[in-house]
Amino acid sequence: MWGIWSYGAGCTLVGRACSTDTPLKGLKWCNESATTQTCVYDRTSVGFCNIGFVGKELPPYFQYFLGNSSLGGLVPLRDYCPIVVHYVDRHCHDPSLPSKDDAIYGLYYRPQSRCVPTRNTVHFGYHTNSASSRYLRVCCRWGTHIKVLVGNLWISCLSNWQCRSDFHFTLQQLRWRDILRTRRIGLFTRNIL
Repeated sequence: MWGIWSYGAGCTLVGRACSTDTPLKGLKWCNESATTQTCVYDRTSVGFCNIGFVGKELPPYFQYFLGNSSLGGLVPLRDYCPIVVHYVDRHCHDPSLPSKDDAIYGLYYRPQSRCVPTRNTVHFGYHTNSASSRYLRVCCRWGTHIKVLVGNLWISCLSNWQCRSDFHFTLQQLRWRDILRTRRIGLFTRNIL
C-alpha cells in the first residue's frame, strides 16, 4: 500500500511531535525548498518537501524551525510537519506512468525499481552537476549490498546506498552514444540516505 500518509505508523504518530529526534514510520523529514525533488521514505515515489510559510505564527508544539515560528509543513492535519510528500504520478512501481521522455533518461517503472537520488547525470544531452531523483532497477544481495542498473551496467552500492564516488563510465557503455559519444560522467557521488 503506497501513498497513504502515516500508514503503519502506530500510536507514536499521535503521541509525539514530528521532528528529526523522533523519526516516525512513513515520514521523511525535510527542510529544503519546496521545489527540491527527493525520494519518499520507502523509495517508491518521487516527492517534494511540503514546506513553506503558513501565514501565521504556529503554536509552539508545531514549531519545527528555530527562529521561524511560521515556517512548517503546509498541511494542518499533518501537524504542520515538514515532510516529503509524493507526487501522484511518480510512483516507480507503476509501468503505466512513464512519459515518452522518461525512457531517454533511463527511468525504469517496474516492481524492481526504487527511487534513487543521483547527481552528475546526463540531462538534455550535456553533463550536469545538479541532483535529481530517478527510478532505477535495483536488487539487494546478501542483505548488505545493493546493485543499481544504469543503462546496461550494474553498479554496486552498500546497504546504506553509498555507491562508489569514483566510478566513471562512458556513455557508450550505457548505449546513449546518440546523445553524447565520449563524455565521461560520474553517478551516485553522495550518500543517498
